[in-house]
Amino acid sequence: MDSALNSKDVTPREHAEKATVIRSLAAVAPRLMVERKQDRAKIASLEAELAKFRKSSPTGADLNLNPAAPVKTDDRGISAASKAFDDAD
Repeated sequence: MDSALNSKDVTPREHAEKATVIRSLAAVAPRLMVERKQDRAKIASLEAELAKFRKSSPTGADLNLNPAAPVKTDDRGISAASKAFDDAD
């Protein structure tokens, strides 16, 4: 950066333009570093949560359901609804 500003063949206008760019980058750098740190923490948190889902079983065992007990097909769906109307008579 110093060589860009201290070069002998740089016009005053070019010098001012380069100095402005350098100043702008220096001003935004701390905020970008904070955002990057926050993004990394969020990514780590999401990856940890995703790892829990990948380790869990799809049977519902972690929800205290009983996957060993089969569900009777008569207890749900259209047949169950029609049975409820038949029993109402």
